[in-house]
Amino acid sequence: MVPGVRPLLASMLLAGALSTLGCAGVARGGLSAPQVRLQEIAAAEDGSLSLAIRVMNAAPRGVRVERLELSLSLEKTPPVSLSESEARELPPRAVEVYRFRLAAEQSPRLASLASGSSLFWRLEGHVMLDGQRFPIEAEGRLDPVPGRPGLFY
Repeated sequence: MVPGVRPLLASMLLAGALSTLGCAGVARGGLSAPQVRLQEIAAAEDGSLSLAIRVMNAAPRGVRVERLELSLSLEKTPPVSLSESEARELPPRAVEVYRFRLAAEQSPRLASLASGSSLFWRLEGHVMLDGQRFPIEAEGRLDPVPGRPGLFY
């Protein structure tokens, strides 16, 4: 055999095997946890808060979001529970926005609303996709929207 051909053949066989395994994984459509983020908070004059939670399916196949169970902490206030059990179909690489409203008595008092500074948040919980439970942990900050008091994006 010509010198150097054996390593080349071995590399080609290995690449082919890995490619086949990779394609088999895609064909099965393995699920992965969606990305869940707080997208928007809007404070109303009555003290209530409207929340938009963004759920992104990064998978190459559609999924059924069966349940969303989250705990949201804003700034350093105690967490509030958010739950949605209405099933929704989420296409591949798509986003769904879940909207929640917290009545004034449920809404945490937020210093950022008055000061116009960034609002820090943390989400914990889980999401059920096609019968599988995925843990969710995310945190970030929303900035106030200029000229729109009480709105953070």
